[in-house]
Amino acid sequence: MRGQATSPQTLATSAALAKALKKKGVISGNAFGFIGNRMLFDYAREAMYLIEEGALPKQVDAAIRDFGFPMGPFQMFDLSGLDVFYKIGLEAPKSPYRESKIITKLYEQGRYGQKTGCGIYDYVAGSREPAVNLGVEQLIEAESKELGITRRHISDDEIVKRCMYALINQGAELLGSGIALRPGDVDIVWIYGYGFPWFHGGPMWYADTLGVKNVYDAILEYQKTVGPHWQPAPLLESVAKSGGTFAPRPKLEAAAV
Repeated sequence: MRGQATSPQTLATSAALAKALKKKGVISGNAFGFIGNRMLFDYAREAMYLIEEGALPKQVDAAIRDFGFPMGPFQMFDLSGLDVFYKIGLEAPKSPYRESKIITKLYEQGRYGQKTGCGIYDYVAGSREPAVNLGVEQLIEAESKELGITRRHISDDEIVKRCMYALINQGAELLGSGIALRPGDVDIVWIYGYGFPWFHGGPMWYADTLGVKNVYDAILEYQKTVGPHWQPAPLLESVAKSGGTFAPRPKLEAAAV
């Protein structure tokens, strides 16, 4: 992480140390959540909105695993701890959009995740295998009712797109603001630090394979149908409207005959 007074020598030494330790190091600007966690907040928000709108944790997790992640977001929350998730939320910048209360309610019940044998899922002592808790599902459905949301069928395709596009959009925001220096840095953080499926190339590379314009158009549609929190990052909009990609593509010269 580079601060305002970080010298080039310090950055170079840090990068060399990461290589010496055989770690995958990237440089990040100083911002809440840096690169990986800042993107994770948007990913988590969309996962929470999806279960409030009609999905359940087991469906969201299965869809994300099928996409290639080793675990879904709710399994990850239980692994890291709902108490950790809750306390980070207390320190996070306040959002102008709806903040889900489901994690807070589970935290207040003492359901902290794997460490307590119960979180979003239940766990048998000595096992990390999640088991559905009907009480949690009922809590989620009651939360939808309290919010005035009519629950609906949500497809696996919608789950994957909304979670991945949330990552892509925030990745573009971090690149545009200079917190992340290169699209490849974002991809490295998410492949090595968060289990993003390497065969999709990382969030920004994946956006390029989908077509940045297609992602941008989908986000504009979500803004109308899902909520105003779907605000396209300026860089995403710029790349989409120019017909470009996040990663520069080399021009291939025709082979001489």
